[in-house]
Amino acid sequence: MAGDVTIKLDFYVETAPGIFEAAAGITLINTNFAFTALIDNMDISLNIAKVNVDAVGVDYCKFGSLRAVTLRLELNNGFRVLLPTINKLLAKH
Repeated sequence: MAGDVTIKLDFYVETAPGIFEAAAGITLINTNFAFTALIDNMDISLNIAKVNVDAVGVDYCKFGSLRAVTLRLELNNGFRVLLPTINKLLAKH
């Protein structure tokens, strides 16, 4: 199975005990993913084949400046490196 999704992420920091403040907001635009889901005797096993972020939109950043191109590159590289580990974790559950 495969699909495209756009995801909005907001990040918060705790500035004092129990007080959270919005730090940054980004949107992952047209994130393409592919996975398999095998069902055997009511047990499901997932395997993620691909995650690729097409574009990143920086909605706001209160602590400096975020570069959308750098975020996209780092996220895509991170997904490529972490997919084997993520799939091993999924296989255990």
